[in-house]
Amino acid sequence: MANNKDIAQEIERVGGHYAVTNRYRHPSLGSMIEGKKGNQAVFSLEKVTDLLEKTLAFVEECGKKGHIILFVATRQETVDLVKQTAENLSLPYMLNRWIGGTLSNFTNIKGRINKMSTMQKEKEEGAWTKYTKKEKVLLNRELAKLENRFTGIAALTELPKAIFILDTRKESIAVKEANGAKVPVIGFSTANADIHRIQHPIIANIHSRQAVTYILSLVEEAYKKGASNKEKEVPPADSKKTDGGNSGMSQEKAGTIPTKQV
Repeated sequence: MANNKDIAQEIERVGGHYAVTNRYRHPSLGSMIEGKKGNQAVFSLEKVTDLLEKTLAFVEECGKKGHIILFVATRQETVDLVKQTAENLSLPYMLNRWIGGTLSNFTNIKGRINKMSTMQKEKEEGAWTKYTKKEKVLLNRELAKLENRFTGIAALTELPKAIFILDTRKESIAVKEANGAKVPVIGFSTANADIHRIQHPIIANIHSRQAVTYILSLVEEAYKKGASNKEKEVPPADSKKTDGGNSGMSQEKAGTIPTKQV
């Protein structure tokens, strides 16, 4: 991964250091602002990069532990970028809109996912042939609705260990659910977000497609780096001692009676 200096230079090159207008700046991010250009606030590249480094370290740790991160983004300008990142990492995603209860009522959401899977299987196996044409239309309509909402999280069998949210201000309900469920938030936001609700913030220009592309590439790289060093379970140590001075002890533990010396 590039060093902080290179990352800062690239963020500046793609316009990632530009924030929203001063009018919409959240007080919690006042210290991140270095100045302004016209009516637009400008982030401190040093502070942006320092925060990003800490968040990428967390993402790498998630990869190392094999933790699932749920990617959430509904900004139409960049949903394709987030989807591509999630798919590259084989991680779940939610793009059309946040489904209320995904974290706060996961049991119900899991039930809907199971229903979608059952309907897909029945359709593939020809179980719908017994229905009338009108009934098939209704079933297909219901399945399409389920697939539209749940395909991205179909493989989610339990609460994710973290949630990546692009634009935490827009996805405030998702942030609230994550906070309530104690799921750490990796929040990619601009200067209008409340940083106190984000455990692992990425503060940059979310309105620049180039900036979003670059930041997501760093997130993907960090997770893959962690996954390449994925923690493995250490097998229990052999209870038998190989040291000659302890051979009698190991024999007794194994149930063998030491030979009596003559």
